[in-house]
Amino acid sequence: MTLVRHPRCPYCHEGVRPAQRKTACLGCMSWHHLSCWDELGRCAACARRRALGLRALKPEDPRRCPSCGSAGALQQGEFERLRLTFCSRCWGGWVPKEHLGALLLESVASPFEQAPSPEPRPYPALACLECRELMTPWAWRDLVVRVCEGHGLWLESGDLLHLARLASAHPGELYGLLAALGVASDEGPALPGEPAAGELPTRRSEG
Repeated sequence: MTLVRHPRCPYCHEGVRPAQRKTACLGCMSWHHLSCWDELGRCAACARRRALGLRALKPEDPRRCPSCGSAGALQQGEFERLRLTFCSRCWGGWVPKEHLGALLLESVASPFEQAPSPEPRPYPALACLECRELMTPWAWRDLVVRVCEGHGLWLESGDLLHLARLASAHPGELYGLLAALGVASDEGPALPGEPAAGELPTRRSEG
């Protein structure tokens, strides 16, 4: 049985549970109880005022969480045209390919405290949320995510926050990251710079 570590609200310092009303800061991806966000009026971690509005997906939605397999646990977070999907049981998250650039550019402007690297863990094969084909592990520095090159990225609990931290700390590598994932192009969003030689994200072998 997998032990799920619930994220901690940076305002009240209590765990954010699946059944509770919640939201996430669009800049630093910190989870808050919705009542805590409303009381403070901003993110308690980075002071930004832009948050995702979460809603449950329609009951007839056939998709299951790629990580824990739960049915009916997926919730969608929206801000303007940015859409992310989260599992309210295992805290995994799905980032559609077309929204990855906008999400990471939001993170570049957010201040972050230094955080430890994710603990090493196995990366079993997971099926894409959209097409159900097996996703490929990709590595960027000390973070590994699963990628469907046609649809998007799946991140385990805590990985979305770590991805945002990396984007903030290494903005010059975003062009290489998005290009490696087939997102960036000459007509794509303006990015802070190109990565240094040898720092492009790499495809991780599954063997």
